[in-house]
Amino acid sequence: VDDVRPTSVKTWTLVDLTASVSNLGEIDSRESTTNFSITSSPQLASTKIGESQTPALRPGEESEASVQYTFRSPGTYYQTVCNVHEDWEHDQNNDCKFWVPITVSDTCVANYSSSCSGPANSCGQTKSGIIQCDGTCSSTVAPSDSSCSEPDSNSGPGSNSDSGPSISCKPNSQTIDEGNNANWTVENSSNNPYVWKEAPGGSVLGTRGDTSFSYNYETAGNYAVTVTDSNDEQSPSCNVTVNQVGALGTCSGPANYTLSASGTRVRSGDTVNLNWTASEANVCTLSTPTGAVPVIPDSCAGDNGSVSQVVTEPYKYCLSCDGGASKCVRVNTTTKFEEF
Repeated sequence: VDDVRPTSVKTWTLVDLTASVSNLGEIDSRESTTNFSITSSPQLASTKIGESQTPALRPGEESEASVQYTFRSPGTYYQTVCNVHEDWEHDQNNDCKFWVPITVSDTCVANYSSSCSGPANSCGQTKSGIIQCDGTCSSTVAPSDSSCSEPDSNSGPGSNSDSGPSISCKPNSQTIDEGNNANWTVENSSNNPYVWKEAPGGSVLGTRGDTSFSYNYETAGNYAVTVTDSNDEQSPSCNVTVNQVGALGTCSGPANYTLSASGTRVRSGDTVNLNWTASEANVCTLSTPTGAVPVIPDSCAGDNGSVSQVVTEPYKYCLSCDGGASKCVRVNTTTKFEEF
């Protein structure tokens, strides 16, 4: 796997994340799967965002693998792309390209999520809205002219244009750790049906009419939600800051690590324990037939652990820490016979 791209994108834009998959061996390869993952830090576990099927390749041939993804928050992210296949090659050390940085810049106008007024009806009444990412106002429909006969409800000091949105979410801001839920409630004086949405101008997150809402954030960053009712009136954004957790990033290296297996010859379908040790290592990755498994040591002074794998076919498992050379162990299989 090589040539992971692009390296810079914009928020709220559907982009193609692409990598080149080559057969550097001397025999034909079989069909395989290429997995794409991202993380906000090389010290954190990656989240799989998609996969691409890679065709069989002759020696020296190359194929493109890609998935589509939309980044919601600006910042620097890290892509990991791994080609997963049956154990038909001898050298699997180049099956992954780890932690390729991608810079995500914001496309929204500077004052997005601020209050704005929509078009007026014949007597000058308007509805309040929120400035969207592209600079437009979320309120696009004027109040009905029939409301002109109701000055107390839609005009003067008590009108929507003066008092602001009749729908809002609480709390206005909160901070959580990665992997946890953010929780909100709604205040809706209009009693119109509503939905919870990503802000700015994102997809629907919550069920129509839920008076409380909870959403899990797996990746660190800055996010926001709004509540939009059936008349297109939208609440001010409720913001959530998601902090990174578990990041070491303090080990000075060089990383020292080992990998061994509880058995190097097992029956097909049996479980093998892959035992690892690591010191002066910030983050390690274990390659398996189903994809890369993150291994995060708890201490620079030294840590160890075990990862269980069900073995159905021969495979060479490899451990790499902080981008160093892979330490591998091969586990072979024997046929599992049934007794009569």
